[in-house]
Amino acid sequence: MRMSITTLTLIMSVLALFGCEKSDNGDKNVNEQVRAAMAAKYPNAFNVKWQNKGPYVVADFDIVLQPTSSAVNDAKAWFDNAGVWYMTETDIMYVSIPTAVSEAFKATEYASLPWKVDNEVDKIERQGAETVYVIEVEKKENGVETEMDLYFSESGVLVKKVVDSDKDYDYSDYIPAQMPQSVTNFINSNYPGAKIVDVDVENLVVEVEIIDATNVCREIYFSTVNGTDYTWVYTKTELRVSQLPEAVMQAINASEYASYRIDEVDFMQTPQGDFYQVELELGSSEVELHIKADGTILNR
Repeated sequence: MRMSITTLTLIMSVLALFGCEKSDNGDKNVNEQVRAAMAAKYPNAFNVKWQNKGPYVVADFDIVLQPTSSAVNDAKAWFDNAGVWYMTETDIMYVSIPTAVSEAFKATEYASLPWKVDNEVDKIERQGAETVYVIEVEKKENGVETEMDLYFSESGVLVKKVVDSDKDYDYSDYIPAQMPQSVTNFINSNYPGAKIVDVDVENLVVEVEIIDATNVCREIYFSTVNGTDYTWVYTKTELRVSQLPEAVMQAINASEYASYRIDEVDFMQTPQGDFYQVELELGSSEVELHIKADGTILNR
């Protein structure tokens, strides 16, 4: 959303006149801790409106990110009732994203026809996690419309793809869970300098998505039986088909699945050993092969 300099000047003058008073849409249920935390983090926010979303108090507000610009950005910030900040989602223009992100996007299949890119990008900042930029693309083929949300890290790593997400999706489930100490210790020991992309804790399983020191995205899984001491189960790294070792390709071509198309490739690291997980398909038929680097097929 853009605003003329005259209108912007008027708004800023009104804000200056009333000091720190900002619109809260008449919501009196937001405590002073939350209001103070919001004012400290975003002192230049205006048109602030509040709402409750589960355990969070969400501030919906406008902000001018660049003092010399006339552009006003929409943003939402998540706090808990103690005033702890967890996440902010800001609508920015595509031309404002980091160069590493735009270059990475241009290298994908989604940067050319039939795909079209939305001019507005969601910037997601989160406590204890990597900032991501969500670029929305869409296409229409044979009368079928498809939308895709592409999540990029600031360094340009494509960390997530979501097809046809809900129009009302607000990223509230993208706030990372708290990592158990044993998981934190494993990450620090095995992937020093890693950037946390997401943490999901469900039942007795923890999934941590990281970008390691070599700028590679990895998914690391842990499990527990007592809810405290988590054990590493496996690490999954998505690969391109061209990254498969020659021995693995030879094994596929020599198998009964030689005519199948390789759909997805993951490198799996486990306590029992490493292998390549290759998903293949032919028409409606699908198969998953586990193949060691030397070409041995493990699940025949």
